Amino acid sequence: MSNKKKASAKRRDGEAEGKQLTATLQALNEQRQLAQSVTQRYEAAVARLEEEVSSSKRAAKDRVGLVGNVLNYVGFVITILTLLVLIYDCRPQVVVTAGQQIDTADPLSVQFRLANTGRLAIKGVGVSCFVKDLSVAAGGGLTNLDFGLPAKSIWPINVMLPSEETTVSCSVNNMVRFSGPAEGNVVTHGDIVVIANCRLAAVPWHVSQEFRFETKRDGNGKLQWFPRARD
Repeated sequence: MSNKKKASAKRRDGEAEGKQLTATLQALNEQRQLAQSVTQRYEAAVARLEEEVSSSKRAAKDRVGLVGNVLNYVGFVITILTLLVLIYDCRPQVVVTAGQQIDTADPLSVQFRLANTGRLAIKGVGVSCFVKDLSVAAGGGLTNLDFGLPAKSIWPINVMLPSEETTVSCSVNNMVRFSGPAEGNVVTHGDIVVIANCRLAAVPWHVSQEFRFETKRDGNGKLQWFPRARD
């Protein structure tokens, strides 16, 4: 083979190798670009995932904060309501009821029972009576008359413990003398208000409660005292 042919063959082989090398480089470049594209998509996916996780954490934190605020508010309201209920439940409470008459013929001899029905001891207990109406057989009587003096004998009771009782009376006959024969001074109707005052040991001010009673005749024709609504 001549040198010219040998050179031509080498040139063709070189061109073929160059083309093959170029194709290989192009394939490598395409693979590199594909790898870069995959990496970019992967990184974008990871970034989106991280953002979603971060957003979920923020939302969860916000929800936890909201729930915490609601629970704090509910706890505050419950505390205030509990305190108000406790204050109301521990308020001074007394009850006055009509007891026995010392003289069955004289309804004014009735003894009223005063009881501490509250949860705490009360102090400075005092009682007074207000006569709204007191009628006698001879006609006339008393109306709208305040008798504070009958309470003097029990004013003040220093301390009354829970469930403790005492007796008070509105002895109008000891305060007033009706004129005329005794038979004309027999009480035919009575309407009185017993006013009880007291305070808690730790509280300086008094509270008052009124209990109204009116006479009615029983089956034997005797006057008895019964509670009546205040009006």
